[in-house]
Amino acid sequence: MKTVLAAKEQFIVDASGQRVGVVLDMPTYEQLRETAEDNLDVRAYRAAKTRVAGEIARGDVPRIIGASPRTGQKVTGELLSQRLVLSSSPKGPLRLGFPADAAGYYFPNLYPAGAD
Repeated sequence: MKTVLAAKEQFIVDASGQRVGVVLDMPTYEQLRETAEDNLDVRAYRAAKTRVAGEIARGDVPRIIGASPRTGQKVTGELLSQRLVLSSSPKGPLRLGFPADAAGYYFPNLYPAGAD
């Protein structure tokens, strides 16, 4: 890991001698600012990715539907059997499925129910 503050630091102190700021040259300041922006961008990307990824943990189903864990398992099993949700493993996260016979329900204005 590179040290950003390679030069001797100069601090601004308050009346009691506590450090309240640091004096930096412009290149060092720009490097710190860019690093902080990059870190914020990475955190924002990770947060957005979890919201948009479209997967939920199986254990979250009861909370989402407001039911008991056993009812959540039954609902999950039924949704899986109808391919309305998919999973890559028996204990893996769930994602939305798009079976052809449900297209009219998912997208009623694009694909009317009953139209073949």
